[in-house]
Amino acid sequence: VYYVAAILIGLYNLGFNWEFVKSIVVHFLYLQNELPIKEISFPFWSLGTEFQFYLFLPILLMSGRFNSVIRTIIVALVLITVNVIICKNSLETFKFLQPGILVRFPQFACGMLAYWMYAGKTNISFKQGWLGFILGILICFSGRILMSQEMADAFGNWAALPIVIGPILLAAGFALLVYNLLFFPVNEKSIFLRPLVFVGQISFSFYVWHDIFLRESPYLTVFYKEGFNAYLNFALVAIILTPIAWLSYRMLETIYLKSRTRQLK
Repeated sequence: VYYVAAILIGLYNLGFNWEFVKSIVVHFLYLQNELPIKEISFPFWSLGTEFQFYLFLPILLMSGRFNSVIRTIIVALVLITVNVIICKNSLETFKFLQPGILVRFPQFACGMLAYWMYAGKTNISFKQGWLGFILGILICFSGRILMSQEMADAFGNWAALPIVIGPILLAAGFALLVYNLLFFPVNEKSIFLRPLVFVGQISFSFYVWHDIFLRESPYLTVFYKEGFNAYLNFALVAIILTPIAWLSYRMLETIYLKSRTRQLK
């Protein structure tokens, strides 16, 4: 679905020309964060970062799980420290590096640690059930609040701290939410997991297509007017995009997943 979206959105935004061809080649190689090309869709930067993560991951998994966990924590702490120093000394340099894995890895590490806790059957009671669910939400919102410009201004000379730590807390909160849901009683889990499974299935297609709809939605709705409400815009896009994301999942992702399963067998 990423390749199809890149082609269609690229044609819509750039037209069929040499810039489009160069941009498509770079996006197909996941090098959009490293090479100066025309942007096809803003969210695609994160897919380039994920590709870097998959190249980086084997280094962390070279030995047993315990060593991998320790190595992951050490690498994450070192990168957090380095990023705070870079951000404090030069915000522009940090913004330039921000899409790269060296800035984003601590966020990936939160998900990795949550998986290792689950796979190792780590039993930490406060992370389970409703308490863990509420705690995860609070951590998510704390991270989101730290990411605001108001918090950066409040920290003054140490504005680098909320800028760097905020996204990591947001990722940690989501990792905790997913982790603790696995320990809910079956009857309560089903209430959460059924809609979450559906959202999870269409989430990648939703993410890939959402930017073009958010940008163009005011022109696709009769509610458009000057000063169009951003929240209403988002709600309308979510309503419109959900069935489109489902069709994208069924027509593009499912076909690939089935063919991939047959190859593995």
